Amino acid sequence: MSSVYNFRIEIYFTSQLLILFGSLVLGEVSFQHGLFSAMFLINFLAGLSLTWDNPKVAGFLVFLITLSIGFQIVSTLNAWQDGAFLGHTTVYLAFYATITAKVMMDEWKAEIVDRQTIVGLMSGYLSLGLVAFFLFLAIEFYQPGSLHGLPETVDEYHKEGSILYFAFITLMTVGYGEIVPAVPLAQKAAMLVGLAGQFYLVILTAVIVGKYLHQITTDQ
Repeated sequence: MSSVYNFRIEIYFTSQLLILFGSLVLGEVSFQHGLFSAMFLINFLAGLSLTWDNPKVAGFLVFLITLSIGFQIVSTLNAWQDGAFLGHTTVYLAFYATITAKVMMDEWKAEIVDRQTIVGLMSGYLSLGLVAFFLFLAIEFYQPGSLHGLPETVDEYHKEGSILYFAFITLMTVGYGEIVPAVPLAQKAAMLVGLAGQFYLVILTAVIVGKYLHQITTDQ
């Protein structure tokens, strides 16, 4: 168990990659009905393990996970569908926002730049993308049509996949233009996500690179 705990950031990062790109290997249909939910569960648990050194944060995440299970049960019973979905999305948003803040704080405080520091830096950026995803998902649900260019389909998986795609290209400030924020709330969110992505790269990544260069110089 201790050996697994020592690789918690690697497990968290790997599960993130599988959530984002697992369909490239398994095919979209197989991944959707097979591993997608399992990968999110693993990612949830791995994210929780990152906070075990802070009981208050860990307790808050356990509370969020409990809420998530409750909303899932309500949704399964076909009761209060809209409220359950919005509640579930909000819980995910709060969960990943907390994890992102924790990872960024750990990176900022890191005294030695090693493998786990680099993996943590990458996973923090992906976590920021997941925060953006649930933010845009909540906005689109609260105000349908907020994101213009989403596929017109009853298949929520494909619609959510398009929102996930939009969240990450906005974070990376790529913006191909096929999906655009069409209302002020979504536009403000897009600005926030783009700025957060740039701040992460320009400030936090620069700090880690600076620490690494200083570490090399000191070792010599």
